Amino acid sequence: MILVPFKWIVALFFNWSQALFNDPGWAVVGMSVLLSLLLTPLYIWIERRKNGDKAKNAPMQAEIDKIEAVYVGRERFYYTREIQRRYGYSPWSAMIPTLGLRRRILSCQRAQEASAEFCMPIKEIISLI
Repeated sequence: MILVPFKWIVALFFNWSQALFNDPGWAVVGMSVLLSLLLTPLYIWIERRKNGDKAKNAPMQAEIDKIEAVYVGRERFYYTREIQRRYGYSPWSAMIPTLGLRRRILSCQRAQEASAEFCMPIKEIISLI
């Protein structure tokens, strides 16, 4: 349900690019370019956030390396969590860099869905050859 509006947007871009190029292959390329341009600000935000997190985590990582050299098991875990709390680090923030990859996977998936709905069936294409 959440992805339905995105599917409509992708279908709209695909229809627009298919009307522009009159070729399903180029329509997929045009739609991919449009989606990439549309999502570029999000990608830039993700990269800035990732670089900020790297700079923030550098001093923390030095302390964690010292802990890992000395402690094992639960002690290591608890000391590591304490250091992460002091620096305000959340393990969930490690997921931010993967959003760029997820964006690309979803746009490829949407392109395939849109082309399946709006392209000629394969039998028609083969009959034209």
